[in-house]
Amino acid sequence: RVWAERAKRWKPDLVQAHDLDALRAATILGKELDIPVIYDTHELWSEQPFIDSQEAVDYWDNLERELIAVPDLVMTVNEPLAEILEKKYNFQGVLALHNCQETQAVPKRAKNSKPVALYQGAYVPHRGLEQVIAAAAKLDSVQIAFRGFGSSEKELRALDSSGRIQWLDPVPGPEVVKAAAGADIGLIPFLPSCLNHYYSTPNKLFEYMSAGLAICGSDIPEISRFVNEYQLGNLFDPYAPNDIAEALHQMVTSGELEAQQERALDAARSRWNWEAEVDRYIQCVESMLS
Repeated sequence: RVWAERAKRWKPDLVQAHDLDALRAATILGKELDIPVIYDTHELWSEQPFIDSQEAVDYWDNLERELIAVPDLVMTVNEPLAEILEKKYNFQGVLALHNCQETQAVPKRAKNSKPVALYQGAYVPHRGLEQVIAAAAKLDSVQIAFRGFGSSEKELRALDSSGRIQWLDPVPGPEVVKAAAGADIGLIPFLPSCLNHYYSTPNKLFEYMSAGLAICGSDIPEISRFVNEYQLGNLFDPYAPNDIAEALHQMVTSGELEAQQERALDAARSRWNWEAEVDRYIQCVESMLS
């Protein structure tokens, strides 16, 4: 109610709820102002690790079930999540819109003395960073670098007792692609510790591709789909440091790394960019406001 009342002062023409915790406010506002409502759910909300009791799961599922038919458009970040929502609530027409990057120029990659595998993102649980640090201790052919911030940073730095990780300062959101372009491989070591993570398509996948990085990531459905379809790199068991180390070592010794980088950049520029995705969203919004 507080969110809706504050937003009402702006007299919007449309309201978009980003995730389930904002949906009640959006539907109140939509009804009171008689304006279109979009539900943009980035997650399978009740399938996240912090929803840690059956009572909480039931609360959020019941809320979503109550409200999901109200918006004029429901959208999410990939096809598997769209299909799960449609089946769960017997609801059709969820738009899958990937969180791609805008096409942008990236600096020419300088040759690193040792190939750099970069993790760029949040330092939080369930990202597989502990396993990557353990893998780094077994790996001489690749320099692993972390760029980010988050609640687990102190614990992660303590695990890197041998100093095998290169710790880089975070950069503002608009600069993440250009900053990533200095590396050779993009790391996505997410743990499939919940259904939401298992079916995720992390934003960093498109950031790395836009930066022209080969991809080395967890063997989970959407990461596997991109890596295999576009031949971008290798997959690994994110719970197994030895497997992570072996996947990275194979990439830098196979002679395929440069070709993988070129394929990643080509896929980003020809298809997986925001300009290619946004038209469907714009068409939906225009039809609501016409």
